[in-house]
Amino acid sequence: MRLYLENARIVTPEGVHQGSLTIQDGRIAALDGDAPKGATRIDLGDDLLLPGLIDLHGDAIEKEVEPRPNAFFPLPVAFDAIDRRMAAAGVTTAFHGISFAEGELGVRDVAFAETLARALNGFAGAVDHRVHIRYELTDAASEARVTRLIDEGVANLLSFMDHTPGQGQFKDAAAYGA
Repeated sequence: MRLYLENARIVTPEGVHQGSLTIQDGRIAALDGDAPKGATRIDLGDDLLLPGLIDLHGDAIEKEVEPRPNAFFPLPVAFDAIDRRMAAAGVTTAFHGISFAEGELGVRDVAFAETLARALNGFAGAVDHRVHIRYELTDAASEARVTRLIDEGVANLLSFMDHTPGQGQFKDAAAYGA
């Protein structure tokens, strides 16, 4: 399949310019130039054409799955909604932050977080959805679970969180314990 996208403001590493783009078999085949024979022509009417965006740290999946405390959507429904929302925003790859913090409720409960990570890892949508495990350093109980998800290839990105008092989110021990 060939597409010829014309009359576009095209974003490239060098800047934005007016032109056309040919896509063949899902890949950029040419920038500017004439329309290839047999290509489907689409006039973008001076719209902006840019590469897909990569969201390296998004927390939206938690709100999609649990919009209110103790109100959960079925995972396929939540995944479909986040997939559509991200695709509409130009996101082509999303690393969904899933927090592992023993003693938390809802989606941050470690058992639920593992279920969410495994289900998201198997989801195929318009966007390339990836699992970004957010591991709380003070949560030794989750270490084996997180390690297993990494070893099994479920996790695509790992970040360490340190929410101990004085590290930014919690000013002091009283705020941390509240």
